[in-house]
Amino acid sequence: MVVEVEAAVVVVAVVVVVVAVVVAVVVVAVVEVVVVVVAAVVVVVVTSGLKQHCCRHSNINNLLQVDVF
Repeated sequence: MVVEVEAAVVVVAVVVVVVAVVVAVVVVAVVEVVVVVVAAVVVVVVTSGLKQHCCRHSNINNLLQVDVF
């Protein structure tokens, strides 16, 4: 009976470790996707903001050599 209990504990421990690893991998994947999406949004917002700013100030546009068209 002691051997059966120890075997059950080992099985439960293995299952817990496997579930923890799977959850960690999923969390890391989700965080990576969120970071990439946020970075893309920031790039788009900053780029559009710079284009609008440069359109209003042609001197800055010439200095930065940004092609707005």
